[in-house]
Amino acid sequence: MKKPVGLIGGISEIEGEKLAELASKVLPYYSIVEIGSACGMSSCWLAYGSSIGYGASVHCYDPWENKPEDKDIFDHQILKTGADEFITVHQVKSVDKELDSKVGLWFHDADHTTKAMLHDYSLWKSQFADVMQLAFHDWIAREYKNGEWVRMVPEITHQEFFDTKIRPEAHWSHESIVDYLFTIERYAI
Repeated sequence: MKKPVGLIGGISEIEGEKLAELASKVLPYYSIVEIGSACGMSSCWLAYGSSIGYGASVHCYDPWENKPEDKDIFDHQILKTGADEFITVHQVKSVDKELDSKVGLWFHDADHTTKAMLHDYSLWKSQFADVMQLAFHDWIAREYKNGEWVRMVPEITHQEFFDTKIRPEAHWSHESIVDYLFTIERYAI
C-alpha cells in the first residue's frame, strides 16, 4: 500500500503518522474502528499503519449525509492508495452491528462535540479489547457554525476530560497529544 501523503482531508501529516503508528500495533485478531471518515484521509493512514503492522481490518463508519460528495472523494482516495484492501465501509452513523472481533483501536473523528463523542464511546466500549488504544480528533476544540468548523477555546481540556470521563472506567495510560489528536492506551483491565 502507498503511504497516504498529499490526500484531501482534515488531519495533519503528523496526526496521520501517529494514527498509522497506533494502527500498526493492532494485532490481526482485533479490529480498527473509525467513527467519521469524511474524505478518507485518516482512513488511509489507519489502513497504511495496518499494512506495515499486523494487518488488522479497518472498519470505517460514516453516513456521508451532510456532504455526500465526500463519499466520492473517500472512494477515490482509498483506491488510489490501495487502502481498500484493508477497509470495510459501513455507511451508517456509528454502530450498525457488533463486529466479529474486539476493537484494538477506536478512532473518533465524527460529530466534533464532547456529548457526541461520549455517546459513541458508550455505544462501543463493550466491544473494546482488554489491551487497546483510543484516539480522538479535535472533538472539544471545534464548533460547527454557519456551515463550517470553527476552532474554539475548549470548555474542558483533553486532560480534564480524560481524568473525569475515561480514566475512572479502566486502566488507561500513556496519553499523548499530537496537534489536535489525543490518544490513550490500555494495557490490561
